[in-house]
Amino acid sequence: GLFAIYTSSIELFALVIGLGVPQALIFFAAKDEISRSRLFYSSFLYITISSVLFLLIVACSSWFGFQSFFLPEPFTSNIYVIMIAVNFFGLLGWYFFISILNGHKFFPQTNLVSFLTISLTFLFYIGLLLIPSKEGEYRANTFYVIQVAVSLFTVGITLYFHKKLLGKVTPEVVSGNEAGSVIRYGIVYYVSGFLLFGNSKMDYWFVNYFH
Repeated sequence: GLFAIYTSSIELFALVIGLGVPQALIFFAAKDEISRSRLFYSSFLYITISSVLFLLIVACSSWFGFQSFFLPEPFTSNIYVIMIAVNFFGLLGWYFFISILNGHKFFPQTNLVSFLTISLTFLFYIGLLLIPSKEGEYRANTFYVIQVAVSLFTVGITLYFHKKLLGKVTPEVVSGNEAGSVIRYGIVYYVSGFLLFGNSKMDYWFVNYFH
């Protein structure tokens, strides 16, 4: 239950800050009207800025009394603040970079990324169950470590496929008009996705609040 709150807060803010851009990237990558270099570097810049913003929100949440929205007790120290920001970077990076690959129809590779990520997570958790432990907190701590490891692995292998399949890209970003077009296209998904998320997962925080 505690871990569900942790992962859901990351997913929620990835959805909110993402503005529907990952889904729009599939469309614009498929049309190939915006160069691959501009899509890739703009996505990387967006992900980096968003991750810093998320880190600041989590770091400041304790001052305003809603830290438990992100980090349930007793996992509230600075190391967990950093870990949740890294996880956010990994999740948002996966959303963006996989969307570009899907837009260019590299479906076997993106499915392979998903398969490897799920398999690695499964193996980590199986190993966790086999580790003898007298304290429940030790295993709870390990959940966060596993999440960070899988997150970094997922982004790493996705970037590998970008380099291999999309070729060399030059550091350039989209224009203001192109960025506006991408956001306008993704806003419909953004609204519907946010409502769907709220309908399916907001109960975690309601239960936690009343508890």
